[in-house]
Amino acid sequence: MVTPAGGLRAGLRFRLNPDDFICEGAPVLDADGNQIFDPTDIVGENGLPVDRPRCEFVADHDANNFQKRAVTVRKDDAFITSPCTRNQAGPLRDCGWQEQAENLTCEPGATVTLSCMTGPSAPWRSLRICEGSRERGGVIPCMFNEALASATVGPTPTEVSFTCPGRRPPNEPGGRDGWFAAGVLPNAATGSVSCRVVR
Repeated sequence: MVTPAGGLRAGLRFRLNPDDFICEGAPVLDADGNQIFDPTDIVGENGLPVDRPRCEFVADHDANNFQKRAVTVRKDDAFITSPCTRNQAGPLRDCGWQEQAENLTCEPGATVTLSCMTGPSAPWRSLRICEGSRERGGVIPCMFNEALASATVGPTPTEVSFTCPGRRPPNEPGGRDGWFAAGVLPNAATGSVSCRVVR
């Protein structure tokens, strides 16, 4: 349901232990008292298969493993725009960003090069370019690993290139972007970043 402020009110759902890796009962042991593990098709970050501990689950062990809460998210609320609480700094951080531009258009799949800079006496700023959304009506606040491009920008022009977002079925035609800026150092003075398309 859309809220009057253009945000969203919806159910946030989460499920604990969906693959039964947490033994909610009694571990099954071998004759020597060692816990038994069974192979699975799940592969870990190291590329190796992950074994599941064998377990005798108690009755209805998963009865309280699912929860749902109604949450309201305003249009411009996002994880990356929340205040930094641990003096995070630099372009890798995912807090303290301010939206600078949205609803910009480009040719899906094309390489876009921007020339970006701060004001003449403004502090250096971290720049993050993110994909735009027709459904959302603006730029999507993206984390560092989801950004189209990132850069550090100062008072002289810096060129930043990225690939214009493509179509995302069923309702996103692509071709939209925008950007966020944040101080390079913790608690840096706020300031804007201006960008123009150069090619």
